[in-house]
Amino acid sequence: MKILRLILFVFLAACTGKNSEYYQESEGNDVVVNNEIEVSADVVDSIESLKTTSQVLSEKESVDKKEYRGKPDLPMSAAPQEFYIGTKDTLLITQKGSRIYIPEKCFTAAESKKVSLHIREAFTKKEMLMNGLQTINNDKLLIANGMIEIRAWIDGKPVEIARGKNIMIELPHKNIAKEYKIFDGDWEDNKMNWANPREISREMLPIPMKYLSPRSLVFAGYSKPLFDKIQHDKDTYENTYIATAQFGERFVAIAGIRDGQIMSDALDFYLNNLKKPLWEVDLAIYNFLNTLKSSEYGFLTEDDIVHYQHYTQKFRNFSEERLTYVKSRLSDRDSALINRYIQSNGSDAIVANIVFNSFSVSRLGWYNIDKFLLVEGIRGNRQKATIDTVLKSTRVFLILKNYNSVLEGYQKADGREFSFSKESKSLIILPIGEPALVVAIGIDDQEQIHLAFEEFIIDKNPRPVSLKMENTGSSDMEKVIQEKLKI
Repeated sequence: MKILRLILFVFLAACTGKNSEYYQESEGNDVVVNNEIEVSADVVDSIESLKTTSQVLSEKESVDKKEYRGKPDLPMSAAPQEFYIGTKDTLLITQKGSRIYIPEKCFTAAESKKVSLHIREAFTKKEMLMNGLQTINNDKLLIANGMIEIRAWIDGKPVEIARGKNIMIELPHKNIAKEYKIFDGDWEDNKMNWANPREISREMLPIPMKYLSPRSLVFAGYSKPLFDKIQHDKDTYENTYIATAQFGERFVAIAGIRDGQIMSDALDFYLNNLKKPLWEVDLAIYNFLNTLKSSEYGFLTEDDIVHYQHYTQKFRNFSEERLTYVKSRLSDRDSALINRYIQSNGSDAIVANIVFNSFSVSRLGWYNIDKFLLVEGIRGNRQKATIDTVLKSTRVFLILKNYNSVLEGYQKADGREFSFSKESKSLIILPIGEPALVVAIGIDDQEQIHLAFEEFIIDKNPRPVSLKMENTGSSDMEKVIQEKLKI
């Protein structure tokens, strides 16, 4: 929580050119952090009406939740997080660490009323299954890197983002590959389809150089001489990629090389090319390390070469993140807030080493960060799954074990057979040789959940997967999936 609050301060600086307006206690802007809401002095008296905790809705909640289900007659018990906000600029930090910036008067019909925000997140296969989600863009399989849904309600009625307003969303992840894009979620035939792919922001958030130390999480303390080299001219590196958590990853990789001259030369690539996009410098260092010769740096043993090759690949991976420049400068006000945080939490407290995938939206709904799964394989309509019992409602999913990918089956007229492409559309390609899990989830007339699953290998000559539905004796979908499926 403490780390997230520091992230929050840095993030607020990046949201606007008028940084001093975005977290001033006198201005009354709200910051909602998972289970807490911090409010300014002018709204302290209304704390009771704001409800100071975010809530997770129970299945008995009176608000209509069909918006949250892929198929209304098959209940998914993954309840949304709920936040109550006013009409001021607000930053939400969710249970998964996502950051959502909402400008003032963002929603229609919200001039003076409290807004209830319902948020769902799906980062794992289990969470995708719980929300009835698949990873498909028309006829192409996707690999998911994080999904989020935002809905807004006033007095129990759904509202939308007002014309001319945008919500900024940042989803946490350990890395950003260039292949990942933002997709909009659309329900088609009660199944999710991810459409409208577009680029992720490649900018970074700056950290004041005075808060970086050899023992901080960013610099990890591997090589004090390198750190001292940066600190000697730290004013030069303020508000550049040197002062970011992402560069911290690169610094640790340089320090891991363990050869003083090579480490120094690699660091100089970064220090001497501040005006270039970070990914271009990453690629230059990859090429530099990839062409090391014994004559240039003294005698290199075979073990040395293997060691350098390991770190060479790290910089190749860094370059594929395609990170560019810092997003904005920090104001004096924001720096003061971070300084207060440091004083409260210790001199080595610093932003967690996490990359945030950034994008803005002008309508509410599901959004996803994915990349295409490009493989050779079989057409999805050739892979069949059959269930032995027809229930009131059944859904069948194919889950790839080695990818964060889920595909929902199409039910045939007899109610028992499912295939994994719709015959009338272009056919989805399933990767040959990949281990997969087929899961059937159904409910009967008494609202009891039935479950069947089987692991198999996708083959070029696919065999049908036969599933025997078993009554779990439970109506708790999350509990059933948690206990029965190891995903």
